[in-house]
Amino acid sequence: MKNTNYPITGNTAEEVARSSNKRLLKITEELDVDEQSIEIGNDGLQVKIDPDGGLSKSSNGLRTDYSVVRKRINQVITNSDVLQNDTVLRFAVGNNESWSFTCVLFVAIAAAADMKIQWSVPSSATMMWAATTRLTNMDVGAAGDPSSYPVLTETDSKVFGGGGVNVKLMFFITGIVNASTAGNVQLQWAQNTANASDLTVYKNSYIQAWKLG
Repeated sequence: MKNTNYPITGNTAEEVARSSNKRLLKITEELDVDEQSIEIGNDGLQVKIDPDGGLSKSSNGLRTDYSVVRKRINQVITNSDVLQNDTVLRFAVGNNESWSFTCVLFVAIAAAADMKIQWSVPSSATMMWAATTRLTNMDVGAAGDPSSYPVLTETDSKVFGGGGVNVKLMFFITGIVNASTAGNVQLQWAQNTANASDLTVYKNSYIQAWKLG
Protein backbone atom coordinates (compact mmCIF):
# COMPACT_ATOMS: atom_id res chain seq x y z
CA MET A 1 0.00 0.00 0.00
CA LYS A 2 1.41 3.37 -0.95
CA ASN A 3 2.19 5.36 2.20
CA THR A 4 0.60 8.63 1.05
CA ASN A 5 -0.64 11.20 3.56
CA TYR A 6 -4.26 12.32 3.21
CA PRO A 7 -4.31 16.15 2.90
CA ILE A 8 -7.19 16.73 5.35
CA THR A 9 -6.30 14.33 8.18
CA GLY A 10 -2.57 14.01 7.62
CA ASN A 11 -2.89 10.26 8.10
CA THR A 12 -1.34 7.68 5.82
CA ALA A 13 -3.51 5.37 3.69
CA GLU A 14 -2.58 2.50 6.00
CA GLU A 15 -3.70 4.45 9.06
CA VAL A 16 -6.99 5.39 7.40
CA ALA A 17 -7.66 1.75 6.46
CA ARG A 18 -6.87 0.55 9.99
CA SER A 19 -9.19 3.16 11.50
CA SER A 20 -11.99 2.26 9.05
CA ASN A 21 -11.69 -1.42 9.93
CA LYS A 22 -11.99 -0.63 13.65
CA ARG A 23 -15.13 1.43 13.03
CA LEU A 24 -16.58 -1.36 10.87
CA LEU A 25 -16.02 -3.95 13.61
CA LYS A 26 -17.69 -1.65 16.15
CA ILE A 27 -20.71 -1.25 13.85
CA THR A 28 -21.02 -5.01 13.32
CA GLU A 29 -20.88 -5.60 17.08
CA GLU A 30 -23.63 -3.04 17.70
CA LEU A 31 -25.82 -4.57 14.97
CA ASP A 32 -25.04 -8.15 16.06
CA VAL A 33 -23.77 -9.01 12.58
CA ASP A 34 -21.77 -12.17 12.05
CA GLU A 35 -18.27 -10.84 11.27
CA GLN A 36 -17.65 -13.84 9.01
CA SER A 37 -20.22 -12.33 6.69
CA ILE A 38 -18.06 -9.23 6.27
CA GLU A 39 -15.40 -9.20 3.58
CA ILE A 40 -12.99 -6.34 2.93
CA GLY A 41 -11.30 -6.27 -0.46
CA ASN A 42 -9.34 -3.89 -2.64
CA ASP A 43 -12.52 -2.83 -4.39
CA GLY A 44 -14.34 -1.88 -1.21
CA LEU A 45 -17.07 -3.26 1.02
CA GLN A 46 -20.79 -3.66 0.68
CA VAL A 47 -22.98 -4.82 3.55
CA LYS A 48 -26.73 -4.27 3.81
CA ILE A 49 -28.82 -4.81 6.93
CA ASP A 50 -32.47 -5.15 5.96
CA PRO A 51 -34.88 -3.60 8.51
CA ASP A 52 -36.92 -6.82 8.34
CA GLY A 53 -34.00 -8.88 9.57
CA GLY A 54 -32.06 -9.85 6.44
CA LEU A 55 -28.33 -9.62 5.92
CA SER A 56 -27.20 -9.27 2.31
CA LYS A 57 -23.86 -8.46 0.78
CA SER A 58 -21.72 -8.66 -2.31
CA SER A 59 -18.13 -9.76 -1.85
CA ASN A 60 -16.93 -6.23 -2.54
CA GLY A 61 -18.33 -2.83 -3.26
CA LEU A 62 -18.14 -3.07 -7.07
CA ARG A 63 -19.25 -6.63 -7.68
CA THR A 64 -22.73 -7.08 -9.16
CA ASP A 65 -22.68 -10.73 -10.25
CA TYR A 66 -23.29 -12.37 -6.88
CA SER A 67 -25.84 -11.97 -4.10
CA VAL A 68 -26.50 -13.70 -0.80
CA VAL A 69 -29.26 -12.94 1.70
CA ARG A 70 -29.68 -14.59 5.11
CA LYS A 71 -32.72 -14.29 7.37
CA ARG A 72 -31.75 -12.94 10.78
CA ILE A 73 -35.15 -13.36 12.48
CA ASN A 74 -37.93 -15.94 12.25
CA GLN A 75 -41.01 -15.22 10.12
CA VAL A 76 -44.40 -16.74 10.96
CA ILE A 77 -47.68 -17.14 9.06
CA THR A 78 -50.81 -18.37 10.85
CA ASN A 79 -54.14 -19.42 9.36
CA SER A 80 -53.48 -18.15 5.82
CA ASP A 81 -53.18 -19.92 2.48
CA VAL A 82 -52.58 -16.64 0.59
CA LEU A 83 -49.07 -16.43 -0.86
CA GLN A 84 -47.06 -13.50 0.47
CA ASN A 85 -43.55 -12.23 -0.05
CA ASP A 86 -40.81 -13.45 2.22
CA THR A 87 -39.58 -10.36 4.03
CA VAL A 88 -35.96 -10.71 2.83
CA LEU A 89 -35.38 -13.72 0.54
CA ARG A 90 -35.04 -12.18 -2.91
CA PHE A 91 -32.39 -11.02 -5.37
CA ALA A 92 -32.25 -8.46 -8.17
CA VAL A 93 -31.65 -9.21 -11.85
CA GLY A 94 -30.86 -6.77 -14.65
CA ASN A 95 -32.01 -6.42 -18.24
CA ASN A 96 -31.23 -9.47 -20.39
CA GLU A 97 -29.46 -11.32 -17.58
CA SER A 98 -29.45 -14.99 -16.58
CA TRP A 99 -28.98 -15.99 -12.93
CA SER A 100 -28.73 -19.32 -11.13
CA PHE A 101 -29.72 -19.61 -7.48
CA THR A 102 -30.00 -21.90 -4.49
CA CYS A 103 -32.32 -21.36 -1.56
CA VAL A 104 -32.27 -23.26 1.74
CA LEU A 105 -35.29 -22.99 4.03
CA PHE A 106 -35.43 -24.15 7.65
CA VAL A 107 -39.10 -24.51 8.50
CA ALA A 108 -41.68 -26.04 10.84
CA ILE A 109 -45.15 -26.83 9.48
CA ALA A 110 -48.22 -28.60 10.85
CA ALA A 111 -49.08 -31.76 8.93
CA ALA A 112 -52.63 -30.44 8.58
CA ALA A 113 -51.41 -27.26 6.88
CA ASP A 114 -48.36 -28.08 4.73
CA MET A 115 -46.50 -25.26 2.96
CA LYS A 116 -46.63 -23.96 -0.58
CA ILE A 117 -44.04 -21.77 -2.26
CA GLN A 118 -43.90 -19.85 -5.50
CA TRP A 119 -41.66 -17.23 -7.11
CA SER A 120 -42.49 -13.73 -8.29
CA VAL A 121 -40.27 -12.71 -11.22
CA PRO A 122 -39.92 -9.66 -13.48
CA SER A 123 -42.28 -9.32 -16.43
CA SER A 124 -41.46 -11.73 -19.30
CA ALA A 125 -38.83 -13.58 -17.22
CA THR A 126 -38.70 -17.37 -17.47
CA MET A 127 -37.59 -19.76 -14.76
CA MET A 128 -36.77 -23.44 -14.28
CA TRP A 129 -36.55 -24.66 -10.69
CA ALA A 130 -36.90 -27.73 -8.51
CA ALA A 131 -37.02 -28.54 -4.82
CA THR A 132 -36.21 -31.49 -2.60
CA THR A 133 -39.12 -31.87 -0.27
CA ARG A 134 -40.85 -34.06 2.27
CA LEU A 135 -43.37 -36.09 0.28
CA THR A 136 -47.06 -35.23 0.41
CA ASN A 137 -49.99 -36.76 -1.42
CA MET A 138 -49.42 -34.10 -4.08
CA ASP A 139 -46.04 -35.59 -5.01
CA VAL A 140 -45.41 -38.65 -7.15
CA GLY A 141 -43.01 -41.50 -6.59
CA ALA A 142 -41.32 -42.76 -3.45
CA ALA A 143 -38.87 -40.96 -1.19
CA GLY A 144 -35.59 -40.46 -3.03
CA ASP A 145 -37.19 -41.09 -6.41
CA PRO A 146 -36.15 -38.31 -8.86
CA SER A 147 -39.73 -38.19 -10.10
CA SER A 148 -40.59 -36.66 -6.72
CA TYR A 149 -38.72 -33.50 -7.77
CA PRO A 150 -40.23 -32.33 -11.07
CA VAL A 151 -38.82 -29.31 -12.90
CA LEU A 152 -41.13 -26.34 -12.42
CA THR A 153 -41.55 -22.97 -14.14
CA GLU A 154 -42.14 -19.38 -13.06
CA THR A 155 -45.91 -19.98 -12.94
CA ASP A 156 -45.77 -23.13 -10.78
CA SER A 157 -46.05 -23.55 -7.04
CA LYS A 158 -44.71 -26.40 -4.92
CA VAL A 159 -46.21 -28.03 -1.83
CA PHE A 160 -43.93 -29.07 1.04
CA GLY A 161 -45.30 -31.59 3.51
CA GLY A 162 -45.39 -30.65 7.18
CA GLY A 163 -44.00 -32.75 10.00
CA GLY A 164 -45.46 -30.81 12.92
CA VAL A 165 -45.04 -27.35 14.41
CA ASN A 166 -42.17 -28.57 16.60
CA VAL A 167 -40.41 -30.54 13.85
CA LYS A 168 -37.80 -28.54 11.96
CA LEU A 169 -37.30 -29.49 8.32
CA MET A 170 -34.85 -28.34 5.67
CA PHE A 171 -35.93 -27.72 2.06
CA PHE A 172 -33.40 -27.17 -0.74
CA ILE A 173 -34.44 -25.23 -3.85
CA THR A 174 -32.36 -24.52 -6.93
CA GLY A 175 -33.02 -23.05 -10.35
CA ILE A 176 -32.23 -20.59 -13.11
CA VAL A 177 -34.03 -17.45 -14.23
CA ASN A 178 -33.70 -15.62 -17.55
CA ALA A 179 -34.85 -12.00 -17.43
CA SER A 180 -35.45 -9.59 -20.30
CA THR A 181 -36.36 -6.74 -17.94
CA ALA A 182 -34.87 -5.77 -14.60
CA GLY A 183 -36.57 -6.56 -11.30
CA ASN A 184 -36.60 -8.82 -8.26
CA VAL A 185 -36.82 -12.60 -8.04
CA GLN A 186 -38.90 -12.90 -4.89
CA LEU A 187 -39.71 -15.98 -2.80
CA GLN A 188 -43.38 -16.26 -1.79
CA TRP A 189 -44.92 -18.77 0.64
CA ALA A 190 -48.00 -19.62 2.69
CA GLN A 191 -49.80 -22.53 4.28
CA ASN A 192 -51.21 -24.87 1.66
CA THR A 193 -54.35 -25.31 3.78
CA ALA A 194 -55.25 -22.47 6.14
CA ASN A 195 -54.76 -23.72 9.69
CA ALA A 196 -54.64 -22.12 13.13
CA SER A 197 -51.14 -23.50 13.69
CA ASP A 198 -47.94 -21.56 12.96
CA LEU A 199 -45.90 -21.95 9.78
CA THR A 200 -42.40 -20.77 10.69
CA VAL A 201 -39.47 -20.02 8.39
CA TYR A 202 -36.49 -19.80 10.70
CA LYS A 203 -33.58 -17.40 10.80
CA ASN A 204 -30.49 -18.57 8.89
CA SER A 205 -32.62 -19.60 5.93
CA TYR A 206 -30.85 -18.07 2.95
CA ILE A 207 -30.70 -17.52 -0.80
CA GLN A 208 -27.59 -17.31 -2.97
CA ALA A 209 -27.56 -16.19 -6.60
CA TRP A 210 -24.91 -15.94 -9.30
CA LYS A 211 -25.13 -14.09 -12.62
CA LEU A 212 -24.37 -16.39 -15.54
CA GLY A 213 -24.40 -13.76 -18.26
